[in-house]
Parts: sequence; structure tokens; C-alpha cells
Amino acid sequence: MLFREEFQEIVELASNTLEAFTTAFFLVRGNKLALVAHHSLSSHMTSPLFLNLEEGGVLALALEKGAFIANHMDREAYEIPYYNREEEIKAFMAVQVSSGRGLLCVDTKRRYSFTDKHQKLLQQLSLLTGQLLERARSLRPKLVDSGKYLLLREMLQLLASPPSKADDLQGSFSQVIQEMGVEEAMVLLKEGGAFKVALSHGPLSTERLHSFLPIQNTPWEKVWTTKDPFVQRDPKGVPFIVEMKRNTFTSLLIVPLEEMPGMLGMASKNPRGLSVELLDLASLLVFLLESAFKKLKAKPSSKVLSPLDFFHNLEDALNKTQGTESILLLVGCKIKNLEDIDRKRGIREAEKIIKELQEDFTRHLGSPSCLFRGHIIMGYKIHHDKKRLEAEGKAMGKNLPLNGSKAEIKVAWKLTPLSKKKGSEELMKNMLKELNSGKGLLGIR
Repeated sequence: MLFREEFQEIVELASNTLEAFTTAFFLVRGNKLALVAHHSLSSHMTSPLFLNLEEGGVLALALEKGAFIANHMDREAYEIPYYNREEEIKAFMAVQVSSGRGLLCVDTKRRYSFTDKHQKLLQQLSLLTGQLLERARSLRPKLVDSGKYLLLREMLQLLASPPSKADDLQGSFSQVIQEMGVEEAMVLLKEGGAFKVALSHGPLSTERLHSFLPIQNTPWEKVWTTKDPFVQRDPKGVPFIVEMKRNTFTSLLIVPLEEMPGMLGMASKNPRGLSVELLDLASLLVFLLESAFKKLKAKPSSKVLSPLDFFHNLEDALNKTQGTESILLLVGCKIKNLEDIDRKRGIREAEKIIKELQEDFTRHLGSPSCLFRGHIIMGYKIHHDKKRLEAEGKAMGKNLPLNGSKAEIKVAWKLTPLSKKKGSEELMKNMLKELNSGKGLLGIR
């Protein structure tokens, strides 16, 4: 994470100024709290730490209230979840950072209460932390071409386009992991009651490719049970594959897949090679891998619905999700010079182009498309995650133009929230109108 060292300095400043036993800075990631920086005199502080909000105890309460003080903690029953055993804490105080994007908290064993002066000091430190957090947020897009963020582009280039076969996905996965500087990596997918190695990188993992890996009493089992990421560093070395104890690594990172039953694990001999900072990259890699697996399993079909059947299917889907937080991705593709291709290169070439585009629609969207007037293809997908649908629309805009063909293809996509009622006929008419216009479209690649 950007400015991690600066966050650590703020935490240590808070500890020294407020004479705290422990100071901790947490970031809110979805429904979880992630420990970013801490300074503690306790030998029972849990780090790294990822907490569900419902398990956050006094942290969740503080986040909800915005600012929270619990003096005379010996009389209260508040749970402090960042200790793995009870500490005799006398007072606790916390404030929100950046309107709830984070939480800065302190506790003490020296006194039974924090004063108004202490509260103002912590509030000022939280403002400084928030400014640094916003600075990191604004700088991040500018770092795409530097350091580890270069991997984002590498991942998108290798994994965003639909693989034609399993070997292609395996090769792309191995290349991405190699670029990350990781010695060993595996993707485990659950089949029946066991976990099979679906993708691998490194000599140890490749030996297990397509075979089942026991996970009992291993970090893999912990991640599968808790659904939380696992980060471990040990200078003495720990095994990536338990029964191969002689092959140890100083750094492990294992994260659960989001939708498919499985996990991604990586091992490095560099103690700092797999730190918490890589969790954002690991989350993106998980998303891309899941999308690639789904596209790989999807059976391409040249089936095309009639405009009337497509209209009814879309209408039914909208009715089922109307009023929810779901979002519609509607994608249109126009072959502008299909008549010229038909006349100059023949019917077979024209039909081949249409078929290939139909198969691409099926891979990306997972449902049959519709062919309008012989030269416009349309498809849709409904999901609750706007970012995923936006990435899907961009990927189609980038990958649909057919390499080596003479086709002039215009691709448009649009996201529409379904919280308000919108008719399928209106949506389709607007898409056709935009495809037939000569103007630039929102969502065109």
C-alpha cells in the first residue's frame, strides 16, 4: 500500500504522544477491517489481521459512531479483537478516518480515562491520516507504469481476453506469477470433497498440476474455513506444500476465490516478497482468473435468438431484478461494412465473421445473443458488481475486433442500474440508435 511507512510513523507518533499501550490504524475494505499499521507493547497483538465487521467488537462500534471513548474499561464488557488473549486495558479511544474509510484507535494501561486534550490530539492525527489516505488514492492511478502496478496491465493483457484452451490459461498464469517474482503458486479448485490443482507455477507446484492436494491442518484449510486472506512471514522458512517440508519459503500469501470454490496461493523466498501490500493485486488476479475459468468452461455456441425472443428474455430478466441493486450491461456490435465483405470476399467470409462475433458474445456474457438486420449483434449481462460489468464492457470493446479480418466493427456498451424501472424495448432502441449514429459513444473502445 502507498505511504505504508508514513502511516506507521503517524501510529508511532500517536503512541508516544498519548502514552498508548497499543495504537492501530485499520482500513475498511467492504465488510472487513484490515490492519494497516500498528505499534504495541503487547506480545499478544494479532498481525496481520482481517476482521469481519460483525466480529469487530469495540472497533465496529467506534466505526459506526464516528468517535468513541470507553473510559474505565475494567467496568465495561467491550471486546478488543486485536488481542489474542485478554489484556488489562483501562481506557480505549477511536475516531473515524476519511468519513469511515478507516479507523484510528488507541488504548492504555496507564490511566483509567482519556482527557479532552487526548481526544483533540487523536482527532488531529486522524485528519493527517485521512489526508495521506486521500493522497495515496489520487496518486495510485498515476503509478500504473511503475513498480508493482505495472503488473496490473500485465494481468489484464494476459488474462482478460478469453482463453481458447486450458493450456493458454496455464501459460498466462505462469507468466504473470513469474513477473511478480514469486517462486511457487497454485490455484486450487474444489471438486467433490477435495481440492484439485487447476493452475500452477514453479517446480513443486507443477508436479501437482491436475492432481488433488490435501489441505488438512494447513494454511489452505484456514483460508477455506475463514474465507479470509492468509499472510505469513517466517525467516526460518515454512513449507508451501506441507508434505514437502524440506522445500520451505519465508513468505506465504493465500487468498480465497470470490465466486468459485477455490483458493490462490503464492510462496516466495523473499521475506518481504508477499506482504499485505500485494492483497489488492491478488484480489484483481482472483477476479481475472475466475472470469477466465468461466469463459473457458462456457461452450461457444452460434445460437442466435430472434429479436422478439431476445426482447422477451431481456424483459423477463429485468422483471426478476427490477428494484434491486443489480446492474444491466447491454453490449452492441455493428459490422459496418458487412455488405462490402459479402460482395468482395463472398458469403462464406461474411458468415464466418458473424459466427465468430456470436461466439465471443457467448464467451463474455454467457448467454445467446441477438442478430438485428443481419449486421448488428446485441447481448446483455446482469450482475450486482458495477466494476466487474464495466471491466467486461471494456474487455469486449478491446477484444471483439477480429484480427486479420477486413471487418469494420463498432462496439458500444452501457451500464444501467435496475433500481428504477426501465423497459427492455427502450434500452434496445437507444442502443440501436447509438450504433447507427456516427457519433462517439459512451463505453466505446
